[in-house]
Order: sequence, then C-alpha cells, then structure tokens
Amino acid sequence: MTETSEGDKIAATEEPASWAVMYLPTFRRWGEKARALPPLPKPLALFLTAVLGILGLLVFITLIAFAVRITGRP
Repeated sequence: MTETSEGDKIAATEEPASWAVMYLPTFRRWGEKARALPPLPKPLALFLTAVLGILGLLVFITLIAFAVRITGRP
C-alpha cells in the first residue's frame, strides 16, 4: 500500500491510478473547505438564485428553439 498526497491509502500497482483515486480526494478536500464557509446573506442568496434561474430558462428556450430549427417544424 502507498499513500497519496492527501493521506489516502491505495494499492501499489503498475497500472495508472483510476479517476476516483486521482480526483475524489481533491473533491472531498474542496467540499470540506466549502462547508467551512459561512452561509450567504439571504438577499444575496435570493439574487443569485434568481440569476441562475433566469440563465437556466434562457438555456432551455435556446435548446427548444434549436430543436425546432433542426427538425424543420414551425
């Protein structure tokens, strides 16, 4: 067994490490840092939610318009 830089033990093999062994410890570390942050103030959270919702609707409408265009139906 060998250890990664994050301290996780992995089997020592000649083949390359899997995606999970290489990246999941990094995602876990980022998650711990994100959970340590204080929550956003309510007005800012509501504003960001509204902005993301509007962007989502624009993407959805764009995809529908593209689908109508490529199928040739009005």
